[in-house]
Amino acid sequence: GTGGANMVNNAGTFTKQGAGTTQFFVSSTGVSFNNSGAVAVSAGTLALDAGGAHGNDFTVAGGTTLRLSGSHTFTAAAGITGAGSLLVAGGATTDAGAVNIGGATFSGGTASFNGSFSGGASLTVSGGTVNFNGTTSFDVGAPITLSGGAIGGAADLTVTGALTWSGGGMSGSGRTIITSGGTLTLNTTTHQLDRVLQNDGVATWTVGAFQMNGGTFINNGNFAASSSATLNCYGTGGANTFHNAGTFTQQGVGATQFFVSSTAVNFTNSGAVAVPAGTLTFNSGFTQTGGQLVLSGGTVSASSTMQI
Repeated sequence: GTGGANMVNNAGTFTKQGAGTTQFFVSSTGVSFNNSGAVAVSAGTLALDAGGAHGNDFTVAGGTTLRLSGSHTFTAAAGITGAGSLLVAGGATTDAGAVNIGGATFSGGTASFNGSFSGGASLTVSGGTVNFNGTTSFDVGAPITLSGGAIGGAADLTVTGALTWSGGGMSGSGRTIITSGGTLTLNTTTHQLDRVLQNDGVATWTVGAFQMNGGTFINNGNFAASSSATLNCYGTGGANTFHNAGTFTQQGVGATQFFVSSTAVNFTNSGAVAVPAGTLTFNSGFTQTGGQLVLSGGTVSASSTMQI
């Protein structure tokens, strides 16, 4: 738009063809796209960057992308389906309908999905916040990448493949669950946990602070803290717990520290804690309700009470 209020209202059939991008966006003013008919993305990218209100379906074919920015609302009757990709790049999207897509990427803005969300072959979050509030699933073995922004919402997010967490945070009342066949890798930079993260698979922490604000980490599988430097886990607010019911191993020549920053991260153990190398430090409480703490070459230190 070059001025005034502008919109495209589709009550029929709108088809995106060709390998390029069709874009509705803000110049001096925006051109919103509103759909009460049928939208088919059959090739290329359809970029709705100036918002819109949607009461009917979008179909996104394999190899194509539906990109959303600006303010979008989808009613319960407005589904997003197909083997293609959904990209939320900015703005605020609220979706009450069903989403069944081939892959999902979030790089900015806030997107809240209150209906069912089936994300297909992959989930990538590099910026913004995505809230999953309805039943949420991805393909078996689908990789999930969190490098910035946040994953939140009231729904559980179940990971059956590899979750690579290199930055950003997790929040909301739902749980992130790494299944017995899944993996969790914490690396690169700070990881903010404000919800329950449950590992039933294999987790490895090599780089980056692990900070919590009302967070709980539950390890039912195998968790390895492995670094030649120092790994720090601490609270930035709220009550925080790291509970080990599986096997926690301190590896490498470096150190892993659980301590008080603004608040504490209490470590509780009912499984096995093994320290074959390096130093494992509990400066914000250690409580053992079962299992064992095994020193086999490494060092355990504490400046607070250890209950064994």
